[in-house]
Amino acid sequence: MGLMQLKWQVQEKETAMLPVKSEQSTAVAVTATNAIATRAESLPAPSQLTADQKHKRDERWLYCKLVTELQSNSKKNRQEACADVAAREAHRFPILCQSGKGGKSQLTYNNCRNWLQMLKGGEKKVNWDNINMLVDNYQSGLQAVKGDEEFWTFLRAFYLNQNKLPISEAYRLACQRIRKQDPFAVVPSISSVRYRLLQIDPTAVALARYGEEYVKNNHLNYIHRDWTDVRVNEIWFTDHRQFDCAIKDWNEEKQQWEAKRPWLCGFMCAKSWKMVGMTIQIDSPNTKTICDTLAHAITEHGRPDYIYSDNGKDFLAQGFATPVEFDGVEHSIVKELGIKIINSLPYNGRAKTIERTFKNHATRFDKYFSSYLGNRPGARPEVASYFWKHPEQLPSLDEFCRAFAAWLQDQHEQPNNGKILGGLSPQQMFDTGERVINAPISRDALQVAFLRPFSSLRKVHRGPAISVNKTEYYGDCLWQYFNQKIMIKMDLFNDEHVFAFEPDGTPIGECKTQKSIKALALTEAERAQISEAMATNSRQLKRAYSIINDQTDGLRLLTPQELLQLPEDFKIVKAGEISSVKGSTHKFRHYIAEAKEQQQLAAPKPNKKKQQLAEFHKQVISKSSDSFEPESSPEELAEFHKLIVANKKRRQTDYDY
Repeated sequence: MGLMQLKWQVQEKETAMLPVKSEQSTAVAVTATNAIATRAESLPAPSQLTADQKHKRDERWLYCKLVTELQSNSKKNRQEACADVAAREAHRFPILCQSGKGGKSQLTYNNCRNWLQMLKGGEKKVNWDNINMLVDNYQSGLQAVKGDEEFWTFLRAFYLNQNKLPISEAYRLACQRIRKQDPFAVVPSISSVRYRLLQIDPTAVALARYGEEYVKNNHLNYIHRDWTDVRVNEIWFTDHRQFDCAIKDWNEEKQQWEAKRPWLCGFMCAKSWKMVGMTIQIDSPNTKTICDTLAHAITEHGRPDYIYSDNGKDFLAQGFATPVEFDGVEHSIVKELGIKIINSLPYNGRAKTIERTFKNHATRFDKYFSSYLGNRPGARPEVASYFWKHPEQLPSLDEFCRAFAAWLQDQHEQPNNGKILGGLSPQQMFDTGERVINAPISRDALQVAFLRPFSSLRKVHRGPAISVNKTEYYGDCLWQYFNQKIMIKMDLFNDEHVFAFEPDGTPIGECKTQKSIKALALTEAERAQISEAMATNSRQLKRAYSIINDQTDGLRLLTPQELLQLPEDFKIVKAGEISSVKGSTHKFRHYIAEAKEQQQLAAPKPNKKKQQLAEFHKQVISKSSDSFEPESSPEELAEFHKLIVANKKRRQTDYDY
């Protein structure tokens, strides 16, 4: 066979195979599209996601985003980009780094390809708004501990030490040790052991197996002056400060102006030194002020990775930064936001550049005002005391805020030759510096995240309602949790409602307050409130009756003895009823089951009403031939009218009484 003939045969075979290959590719594409559509239908609703599900979803989105950006900005292919991001940005994926099978990393090329397909949603291009497609469509949770507790004690002792034994060897030695002590001890499988060891805190595992130095370099918070590896929006500093100058505040009770020092609550980007959020108010800031300022900053600039704060009680408040724990699950506002908290060492101002920024405020802005008080009593100008006696000459809070905003904007435009900014202004660094990319968060999700969990569970009682701070909150969503304990989250900006959650964070619904009704209801509006309350009780009672009727197909009306003797074909009929004031129900109805054949053979019972009507009809007919009664005289009609009016007045008087 010649060379040309061989090439021709090869080309002919390849050409013949092309249509088959195209059909197979089309079939695979259709199958993948159908699989994505089926998966989308099985995903939980965004409002039903727990904080852990959201964080894992966000890490998948971020991994795909960083890989595609690196791929588009360099000559690397997707597989190389996946490996590069997994190596350089591993600290940004604490969940995905250990959520794979056997505790392995999920930061792989195959996973990235699959997640990008989910983001496409069956389309040709990636839709980054399809973030919820990256949610796991299975129910997660810790499995029950299996095996004797002493076995687990020995296992952890073999595994959590600096000999760095692999899990398989630690498991073998633990089995050998427990069998020596108790030949009949229950030993779990090695897969259960691997699963349980992965639940131990990674920092504790690293400390036990690699030592303190490794943990300090790879796990613990660190403080240093070299900010070159920090990106814009990665870390936000936060703190309070009281201005060293005064403004006027109207005292409604005394009907006069008073001089007061305003407070500033601020969040500052650690890389650019730009104030990303601030609130100026007269009263001392609290946790509510912090939440309000943080919410506005996130709405404007997105979420940071870290918040660096001091150890003040407002920042460490339970439910905000300090989590509350129910059934082994932690809940807090910062956890819902996916933000990590770094607490500085006490009196270590150098670790928080916002304190240096506050010092610039004191030495530059505060001194602009005649009411400047100085940073200590000895440095207070004499003129300052004048304005404390004449507060009406001071600026108002609104005027003060506008002046500070204008001054701060000018500071953001000033170049800074320090090591961090390197000659750029804060605004330039914030706009052009390397920026942290985090998954977007909607306004509704942000509102839910800022619900502060109450410190203890609340029991659902009659209503159905829960009691929080001596206030009753009602909600029909609580019916199935009656007499159970649930978690309550408070809206810091609206105490007219709260939100109920299961202890693991699964949302239940909204509960609202109800206004109390006066004991002596005299007006029509107050009586209408009573009528509405009674109607609500009636609806709730009917709802309960409907449930038990559906659950029993109406057989609840019969006694156990009648249930045991039910005929094959029967009908439930009312046998009679009695009224009782003191009974469980004011009107008791007795029902029995009768066979349908017996009902057909039984003679119909006489109808008393029909008999009475028939008798009346006969009497009318018998009198039809008689003459009509004579017409009444005018005097008789007037007397009859007076009698009707008197009876009407008497009835009206009885009703009013």
